[in-house]
Amino acid sequence: MATAYRSAYQEDSDADDEYERSVITSPTLPPDHELSPTDSGPPSAEHTPTTFTHSADSYASPKGIINTWTPEQVADWISNLGLGQYAITFLEENVDGEALIELQHAELKEMGINSVGHRLTVLKSVYDVKVKQNVPIEPDHYIPLSAETTAQETAPTQDDFARIIQIIRERDERMHTAEAELRALKEDLSRMAEENRKLREDVLPVGP
Repeated sequence: MATAYRSAYQEDSDADDEYERSVITSPTLPPDHELSPTDSGPPSAEHTPTTFTHSADSYASPKGIINTWTPEQVADWISNLGLGQYAITFLEENVDGEALIELQHAELKEMGINSVGHRLTVLKSVYDVKVKQNVPIEPDHYIPLSAETTAQETAPTQDDFARIIQIIRERDERMHTAEAELRALKEDLSRMAEENRKLREDVLPVGP
């Protein structure tokens, strides 16, 4: 199902990405946030979240890895996201876990999810579940534009500090070992030089 939609609404997908950038860079949504940038006509009557901080941890997920979910489990999960009005659509389209992880803006719009905010909620929540379950993210899978920004802005953790300290400690140990080896080498050279000096004195004839 998801593959069949892949070529549709490419321009809308690009526009939705641009819309998402505006959401990331602004703490609040623009007044016309109910409309997709490429939608026309009156605003949608659907409720659209004003922020997109939904996390997979905030909702109960079906048992098992996401790509093994049945269409019924997917529909239940969509309902748990607060988007129960679309659950029947996911069932009718027979969207299972394999199809769910490949969804993009265009496919969701084709399924009748015209609200950009609702599409972002679904896509970001799918991404969160994949990350949490260590499901491989393919190049053509949806990745939030905020993912890289969030990674760059994440404050260092205690584990990060501990790792840095360990690296410094190991470096210092290597330096101390190298210095000890260098001192031993210098001592060996000095001893050899002294032995050579004594050998020359023993071999060379003594003057009259």
